[in-house]
Amino acid sequence: MRISMQLVAHDEGGEPATITEIAQFERAGLDMGSLGLHLEEAKSLLGRLQRTMVAAQVVEAVARTSVCPTCGEQLACKGHHHLVFPSYGLTVNVLQEVLPPEHVLAASAIRRQVSSLGCRLEAEQATEVRQQAEVACRGQP
Repeated sequence: MRISMQLVAHDEGGEPATITEIAQFERAGLDMGSLGLHLEEAKSLLGRLQRTMVAAQVVEAVARTSVCPTCGEQLACKGHHHLVFPSYGLTVNVLQEVLPPEHVLAASAIRRQVSSLGCRLEAEQATEVRQQAEVACRGQP
């Protein structure tokens, strides 16, 4: 049995619907191991669904905001530029510390890890402030 999953996106402008195939699954027989989606298939499906939906929503948003709401004329484009996010590396480091990528965690485990990380960072910051205060006190007669 072959199962295909498609995303059909209808825009509000009356344009024809966009159909995007996001997954195909093959099942050879009907046994307990072949029923439904496997965990990896479900994760992959959700990721492809998310990417396809976001892309469709962005296209719709750009189409709406590139036309003047008063006269309906196409707005001028001032250029295309690459954006650089300098804090990305720091963000990745924090997320890897809080959410280990090799494990799927429950919400309570994530909450515990975030709380633990917060307590550790606050303790480190308090130590730094205390050390700075001690240095400042030594410098004064």
